[in-house]
Amino acid sequence: MVSSLDAFSYLVGIITISIQGYSTYWALTIRRTLFIHLYRAQALGIAIVGLVYAASELGSVLYYNARVLTFNPILSVIALALLCIFYWIDKSMSSARRSNPLLRDTAKWSKARIALWPLIVVMESLLFGSSLLGEFSGPPVPLSGVEGIILGLFGFLLALIVVPLVGVLLLPLASRRSGDATLRRQIRWFGAFALFVFGTVLLAPFTGSATATTFAQQVVGLVGGSGAGYALYRSAKSLVPLNKMAGTE
Repeated sequence: MVSSLDAFSYLVGIITISIQGYSTYWALTIRRTLFIHLYRAQALGIAIVGLVYAASELGSVLYYNARVLTFNPILSVIALALLCIFYWIDKSMSSARRSNPLLRDTAKWSKARIALWPLIVVMESLLFGSSLLGEFSGPPVPLSGVEGIILGLFGFLLALIVVPLVGVLLLPLASRRSGDATLRRQIRWFGAFALFVFGTVLLAPFTGSATATTFAQQVVGLVGGSGAGYALYRSAKSLVPLNKMAGTE
């Protein structure tokens, strides 16, 4: 018999996956209507991030509630999500530079990205590998001892610090320097999405356990997932100046 907590968890999962799926659908639909390459790249990045976020929620439901998975997929999905978010940051920084009248290269991003991409890929590979090896050592702890510290915590902590830090420090500056109002609006909404996501991740240890879900954890997931989904939807929608188009009709 399904408990009330499991039923609520399923409901949270359905709502979150539906919102993220709708955001992904919107991003892909808008991408097909855009002619500017910069906007198309932004829309594709939003669609990929939304798809990965939906996959993370699905993995959580299948592991914690349906219990059809024998290993915890969350670390793998987090690694993939951080990689996708960094991809979007990279595209946004390049787009902001190209839309700047003076072609200002904020923090010399065109050169910094050459060093950051290998670093991010290595960190995510460590995190992803730690999660996969965890299938053989038993969930939910990927590894134990020295291997767990090296492969798990190292990759997770560095990635969780580096990716948001790059976005928080550089994207607002690049956005202000951009001469494109549409791009600035899109970056602001994606920033709101990132705040919801990282806020949910940071609150997770205080609202639940590694082996079971709790009501508080589901409430945080519902608020964070719904807020992140709405912000991602608005980020995709902002690539098309709908209000200006409506005003000219």
